[in-house]
Amino acid sequence: MPTPTSRSRQAGYRLLEWLRRVPVEDPVERRNAPMLQGILLAFGLVVPMTAVLRWSQHLPIGEIDVGGELLGLARIGFAWIAFYLVRLGYFRFAAGLFIASELTGLAFAYAVYGLKAQLPMQVVHAFPLVLGGLLLGRRALWWIAAALLAIATAGAAHDFQTGLLPFLRVEAWSNLLAVLLGFGGIAIVLDRAVSALRESLGTATRRGQELVRARDRLEREVVERERTQAQLTHALKMEAIGRIASGIAHDFNNILAVVLGYASRPGAAADTETAEKSLNGIRAAARRGALVAQRLLNLGRNDAARVERTDVATVVEAMQPLLAQVFDGRVRVTLSIARRPLPVRIDRGGLELALLNIATNARDAMPDGGGFDIRASLRDGSEGRQVLLTLSDTGAGMPAEVAARMFEPFYTTKPRGAGTGLGLSDVRRLVAETGGSIEVDSTPGDGTTLRIALPSAEPATDAAIALPSGVRVLLVDDDDALRDVLAGALRDAGAEVVEARGGDEAERHAVAGVEAIVTDFELPDVCADELLPRLLTGRPPVPVVLISAHAYAHERCAATVPSLASLRKPFATADLVDALARHLRA
Repeated sequence: MPTPTSRSRQAGYRLLEWLRRVPVEDPVERRNAPMLQGILLAFGLVVPMTAVLRWSQHLPIGEIDVGGELLGLARIGFAWIAFYLVRLGYFRFAAGLFIASELTGLAFAYAVYGLKAQLPMQVVHAFPLVLGGLLLGRRALWWIAAALLAIATAGAAHDFQTGLLPFLRVEAWSNLLAVLLGFGGIAIVLDRAVSALRESLGTATRRGQELVRARDRLEREVVERERTQAQLTHALKMEAIGRIASGIAHDFNNILAVVLGYASRPGAAADTETAEKSLNGIRAAARRGALVAQRLLNLGRNDAARVERTDVATVVEAMQPLLAQVFDGRVRVTLSIARRPLPVRIDRGGLELALLNIATNARDAMPDGGGFDIRASLRDGSEGRQVLLTLSDTGAGMPAEVAARMFEPFYTTKPRGAGTGLGLSDVRRLVAETGGSIEVDSTPGDGTTLRIALPSAEPATDAAIALPSGVRVLLVDDDDALRDVLAGALRDAGAEVVEARGGDEAERHAVAGVEAIVTDFELPDVCADELLPRLLTGRPPVPVVLISAHAYAHERCAATVPSLASLRKPFATADLVDALARHLRA
């Protein structure tokens, strides 16, 4: 139940928000509008209350200063008129009207009562000067200062005329000099302060605009770089197709030769058994040709990745003829594959291209011949069951500094024009998006070995995907419909889901303690590469699953998030549960 303190605080917040909602375009005036309205409200309420207190003393009519009271009522009326004008958006006119009314009242008081009688109120009388300098600028400041000096001079003249003794006349001019110095000093200080503040605000505004332009320029550069990288990746695929074109033609010629051989087989028309064998051979040759054509189309396509259950053993065996065409006769290609299915969830076309890229690099490292060995097996480890793909060559090897950079985009040691530096970068991205890992072992003169570990997707495991009961998962996505679907799938798998639409809401929920995080990359108020370090600071590492349609999302987050897996949109909800379950097991 709200306390009186909290209710008063909420009422204050609502009043402040109401004062801020004025139709003013200038940013400085919009910031000053609540302050001016507060002053006008205080003046319009406090001054009448003091007048009522004076009147309540039942002074004789002759002792009431009727002119002064009427002037006070007029100033109150001008304050409320100025407040109404601010609410309509006439900020400068309202401020000027209020200051003018105050100066008029001061002129009357100084002219009627003199300067000496007003000395105790000098601090209050400087208020129009301060208000004009802060709200209306330097020109208004000096006009108001001149008006105050003229008013003070008029008050001193009154004292001089009414002072019968010489020392009273000297005191009048002495008071005038003190007031002139006071008002002048205040005006000078305000002039410098207001100028500095407005210059700082102008500099900050220009800097903000420059930052916005720089951000837009960087976004365009990122988009252009992604487009260029996609084009280069596609060109790399086509280059690989060009290298194996002669081998494909050789395969098709062999297939056509088989078809023609069976079709022209003697006695096929008369002997039913011979005809049946010929037709079976033609069918097998046709299926072989269709596989070759489909493989070529998969390599050459430039569409989005399609993650699906893929048997690594089948892919490697099917790729053997293509891999053999990459090398010449001086390189021996050997395969050692487990005699069982090796299922993973991966883009098959991407896996085939990765094998070709690695084989191409191995060929370039063995110009005088050698051996290229591919081994595929299943292993159980601390990170669960994995498919281990090991590719080894007997080439020149690499020094440590080259091996450390071999997966960087656009990094290559090949001569200019002989490589793009994107092949192994694509391999690493494919493995990372699958939730796997890749290791390199290379020594100059002793060849290179790549070990790729991919999470297994065995049917028995996927048939009953489940999360640890009650595991607390923070789900961050601004799409309400998608977030609802993902949250339902995670809850069905046994998780307790805390939902958030953006970064601020995620940070508030993270303090409750979460054991895993699933987040979109682009959120309304922040990107995941900025949000995740804030969520993970000061707490033990938790598994993070990044969901995004952008290929660069994983690279931008991997540097600061130690335990990260990625899913490319669109994906099935089972893929998310599977990725999170593997991450939690690890």
